[in-house]
Amino acid sequence: MAEFSIQIEGLEELGRILDGLPEKLARKALREGVRAGAEIMEAEAKALAPVHSPGPSHPDVGHLRDQINVKVSVTRKQTGTEARAALSTGRAYWGRFVEYRHKPFLRPAMDRKKDEAVAVAAKVIESYLPNAVKEHG
Repeated sequence: MAEFSIQIEGLEELGRILDGLPEKLARKALREGVRAGAEIMEAEAKALAPVHSPGPSHPDVGHLRDQINVKVSVTRKQTGTEARAALSTGRAYWGRFVEYRHKPFLRPAMDRKKDEAVAVAAKVIESYLPNAVKEHG
């Protein structure tokens, strides 16, 4: 399984707002936002993933592409709540060989879409906050 993750630092103001929310709500807002951003990179990785023509040696056309997925985790640390997203090739174990030896597709997807992903993540989190404040503020 090939897997990449990114770490986004900054967004201090957004972090301070989240720190003011109950932990459960902050975790939910982070999870939703980070997943939305990561799904943009997932779509790009799927577009870049190599797909073989059908044939006897390649019966599962598009299997690698179809196995690309996003994993999101949210953890509480002393420095605050942290969310991580990772792109993975799932059960397509040969994805690591393709990524590292033949035709990279995960890293280029992340490099191309990281700014858009961060903007979408921030927008989703910010749009969630007014509802969270109304419900629990």
